[in-house]
Amino acid sequence: MRPIVGWGTMHPVRLTRRGSFCTGTLIAADLTPREQHRTRFVLTCAHFFRESDEAHVRGRGFTRRVVAVHRVPGTDIAVAEMDRPAPPTTVPRVARTPLPLGARVLTDAASGLREGRALLPLPFALSRVSTLVRPAHLLRSGAIKGDSGAAVLHEGAVYATQALVFDPGGRNLGLATVAPVAPYWHTLRCLLRR
Repeated sequence: MRPIVGWGTMHPVRLTRRGSFCTGTLIAADLTPREQHRTRFVLTCAHFFRESDEAHVRGRGFTRRVVAVHRVPGTDIAVAEMDRPAPPTTVPRVARTPLPLGARVLTDAASGLREGRALLPLPFALSRVSTLVRPAHLLRSGAIKGDSGAAVLHEGAVYATQALVFDPGGRNLGLATVAPVAPYWHTLRCLLRR
């Protein structure tokens, strides 16, 4: 279990398919924090589903199949819907406000917790394989490949999902671009109410 400042404990999950994986965070359909909540929804990155919507979600003591992927148009945010709810767990609040400049953040990935700092907002970011993040936020971060989709937390709430790592020539520069959730908060609520 991982204590997250300001809100209980959380367990990131891993989304997998043959030869590929990313990280995700269990969230409530109404985007509010809950304890002992059973949810079918995983906030993650859209680029993981570029080739296929088929995937499995693996968490502490459970494996579920993804039955639907709800993408937020124009950015790298998606919500994977599982075939049945995960076991009861603590789920975080999804923030409705922008990530404050200079804020200390935690990237809660399946591979570990990584500390960072919010540097500056960007109108967009684009990866070499055409992943569009709009708007974006640049972080000083120790994020690594496979952390894509991980929750970026500030004061216990999810403010963004990990999107792109700056690693020219395979050298991690300690910078990452994340996809802020606040501009799409209402879109996420609508997608999950269907």
